[in-house]
Amino acid sequence: MQPSIIYWTAFQEKNNIELLASLSSNLLVFSDLKEGFNELKLNHYDIILLSGFELEGLVEFIEKIKKRHKNIPIIVHRTSYQDRSQLLKLGVTDCVIDDLFVAPMLHHVFLNALQIADLSRQKRESVVQLKKLENRLNTIMKNTPVILFMLDLRGVFMMGLGTLWDQFKVNKQFVIGQQIKEVYNEYPAFVSAFDDVQKGEVQNISININNIIFEIILTPVFDNKGEVKEILGLAHDVTERARSEMSLLKAKKIAEDAAKIKQEFIANMSHEIRTPMNAIVGFINLLEETSLDPVQTDYVQSVKISGENLLSLINSILDFSKIESGEVSQEEEVFDLNHVINSIDRVLLLKVQEKKLLFKQEIKESVPTELMGDANKLYQILTNLLANSVKFTENGEVLLSVDCVSIVDDTAILEFKVKDTGIGIPDYMLKKVFDSFTQVNTGSNRKYGGTGLGLSIVKKIVQQLKGSIHLKSELRKGTEFIVKIPFKILQNNENLNLPADKVSKDLTLPKGLRILLAEDNVMNQKLVLMILKKYPVVVDLAETGVEVIKALKANEYDVVLMDIQMPEMDGIEATKIIRKEFGEAKRNIPIIAMTAHAFQEELDKCIKVGMNAHVIKPIDTENFINTVNNCLHQKDNPAIIDFSYLEKIFDNDKAMIGEVIQTFEWEIPEILGELQEGIDGQNWEQASKMAHKAKASFKMFGMHECVTRLVQIEVDAKSQLYDNIQLNKDFVLSKFTSSIELLKANETYR
Repeated sequence: MQPSIIYWTAFQEKNNIELLASLSSNLLVFSDLKEGFNELKLNHYDIILLSGFELEGLVEFIEKIKKRHKNIPIIVHRTSYQDRSQLLKLGVTDCVIDDLFVAPMLHHVFLNALQIADLSRQKRESVVQLKKLENRLNTIMKNTPVILFMLDLRGVFMMGLGTLWDQFKVNKQFVIGQQIKEVYNEYPAFVSAFDDVQKGEVQNISININNIIFEIILTPVFDNKGEVKEILGLAHDVTERARSEMSLLKAKKIAEDAAKIKQEFIANMSHEIRTPMNAIVGFINLLEETSLDPVQTDYVQSVKISGENLLSLINSILDFSKIESGEVSQEEEVFDLNHVINSIDRVLLLKVQEKKLLFKQEIKESVPTELMGDANKLYQILTNLLANSVKFTENGEVLLSVDCVSIVDDTAILEFKVKDTGIGIPDYMLKKVFDSFTQVNTGSNRKYGGTGLGLSIVKKIVQQLKGSIHLKSELRKGTEFIVKIPFKILQNNENLNLPADKVSKDLTLPKGLRILLAEDNVMNQKLVLMILKKYPVVVDLAETGVEVIKALKANEYDVVLMDIQMPEMDGIEATKIIRKEFGEAKRNIPIIAMTAHAFQEELDKCIKVGMNAHVIKPIDTENFINTVNNCLHQKDNPAIIDFSYLEKIFDNDKAMIGEVIQTFEWEIPEILGELQEGIDGQNWEQASKMAHKAKASFKMFGMHECVTRLVQIEVDAKSQLYDNIQLNKDFVLSKFTSSIELLKANETYR
């Protein structure tokens, strides 16, 4: 499309005008400044072009234009580049000298100017969205039943929020900008706790201010160098609870005891914290674990949901950025469709009840429920669509239905329909709702909130899963989203349960197990130690990578729990040294990464340097214990087939397990052959694809070390690390050969 151009020229040169007319059918030429300004008041133009003016008059003219039309790109035609830097400082987009005033160059200059203007527009829209998020956060915190405050390292209050903030102040005096030692000099325990938290340790105290007993948690926030940069404080009123249970004389003791119990839930208050938003959500989770009366519980749950919604908005922007840059990978694992649907139900339940809506689910009998694919992405798709329907529906119902459209070979096309009786979407917006930062109208944004990224992300994820999405809608009557996604299915879908990724529900660890815990954050240390305290194990502590290396040289351990970010030497570097410089026995010790980063690229780094597995902070106890057991099992039984997963999902049906074994024996050689072919031909895309394809089969047979090596091949294929890929491929081939021998010798399933 040709740009609309308003051309101010002092000379009215015919050749220049004809040249510009060939580039734009919408060209207006003026020599009179007043006439040109009047035209700009009436109509919008894409580009302003100035030619033939002296510098002094040109500067004044540009400043005048910028005051009224600062977003329209300005291009200046000059005889030389002598004044270019001065003009650019005034906000001119580009300068064109006489020698370059030709059609091809002007076309390029105009296109570049329009792109710059579009980027500026997008930036302005992003700033508006972030401001809305900030305002919503401030609104929530001003009405939360807890107090959140922030101090710098000098002890100066930088922020204070919450409905009880005025009661928290001593004598109602002004606090923001004042030092804690001046404002709370009557409360030495509070001042002393601040001094201690500067050393990097979380502090818990209770104090009586204005006859209200406050329970206070002070948490250090670390910078990228692991140094404390500021202090976050959480306080809430425990007076009523204390009065109902015992006298005010014992209330302080109750608050302190409750604070000690809650310390293990502060996993997010460490150097991984990057934004106040994460801190707020983490603190609310902490508060929820305390003894609260029904009203307080309701308040806390409301604040929690609001905080998580805000965090979801921020995560939507991050998800969108990752999808756009192609950083999101696709998993292929066995999952139970019913489990995914039930998980969504639990998430939406509170909001549905709050709005008094009817939420229905319908899964047709023909739908296979034991599937192979990416359950997390399916969950994200359905959660976004259903949350969207609930948000825009004030009365009536929201329906989720699942049907099987077709089954060809081992692939089923499932159709998911999300239908509501909400506000609906006007016809002119139907094609735009999947665009980024798009709301049905500006009024909906003010009333319902949101970034306008949810549906855009859904569409991109559906496309990534090789599916399709479209919608039907009628204004004020409702909307229906129809999603079709292909999933691989298992041959027997009757009486199947959720895949047994975990070792056991009965959590145990071997007696006398020797564990080296590498963790520099005090709260994370306490959390892991409290979990491990329940088991007959021996735990040594190292706070830096250097201490890890020293401990391993001096002692024998069965497993290392390795924090990624530590002072002096981080977990990645420590693992590299262990895998390269230690003797064979200690070089192969299981190493489990402990990280707050859930991004795939961060987890890939752990696998790439030789770690065996990872657990995400905040730590889930069951997953943590089972991960340790998995790694110990891999070390003790590196070449043994584990049939427990197959026995569970097929309910010990020997015939069905035998068929899976046959498929494994027939298909894997072909896949590994294509893997070898890709490596030999340096076709890294094929090598990565085949490694990804083989993972699920090896995981079914409990060959977790092979799965780890295949993941590493995928990672190394991106960097074309030929030697690493060959080494891991040879390992997988060797283990597969050993597994075939074991399978042939096994008569149980033959």
